[in-house]
Amino acid sequence: MNPQKPKQCHWCRVRSLQLGLYQRVQPQQPLHASVSMESRAVFQRMEHLCGLSMAQYGGHGLEVIQVFMTQDMAPEETAGIGGLRLVGLKLTGDPNVPATKLSFVAALTEPDDPEGVLADLRPIIAFPSTGPAVVNLQDREVAGLFLGKGQINRDPDVWAPEWVDVRLITYSGQRKGFSILWHDMGEFWRHIIDFAPLESPDAWAGAAWAVAEAKAARSAGRVG
Repeated sequence: MNPQKPKQCHWCRVRSLQLGLYQRVQPQQPLHASVSMESRAVFQRMEHLCGLSMAQYGGHGLEVIQVFMTQDMAPEETAGIGGLRLVGLKLTGDPNVPATKLSFVAALTEPDDPEGVLADLRPIIAFPSTGPAVVNLQDREVAGLFLGKGQINRDPDVWAPEWVDVRLITYSGQRKGFSILWHDMGEFWRHIIDFAPLESPDAWAGAAWAVAEAKAARSAGRVG
């Protein structure tokens, strides 16, 4: 008879997750000397988005990603997008797209026309922890939109990822962070994920605790 494995306390799970986040973080690489002045200007405008961010991934709960800019990754690694890119790497994940996989890639040299996004009359839905909410982009101080791809995986039991169209949305004014708008082709709505920066060790600890809570809830069948 095999001895029963002792249960790990919740705080131990939090600490383990927090250490795992630290170990997965990669440093932001500097730009090559040969990079154009235009790309350097974009880098400077977008640098504040880099670092750790947290967002509510619908029923999967809170997840933590590392955001960085790159020009070194091969386009085939980033949904065929080349040049200067903003990349979201999952440090925590879910059964569909796990940790260490890319969540999204945005082409920073390919801005999109806001009028085209607003012309799509389908409602935009956010899924915060309090429940679904309709988002009106005209109520936000949008600074820019950029073409991108988001990674999805429909069957959690089989890793067969797909890249779908998304838009990176940046903001001006007092709003921190950024959003990823998923176009959800074939659906009567679009969904948006709002990312908030984790700017301090206390925020890291809080994020680890929240993610551990979400994982525990999923395991208990209360979420997703």
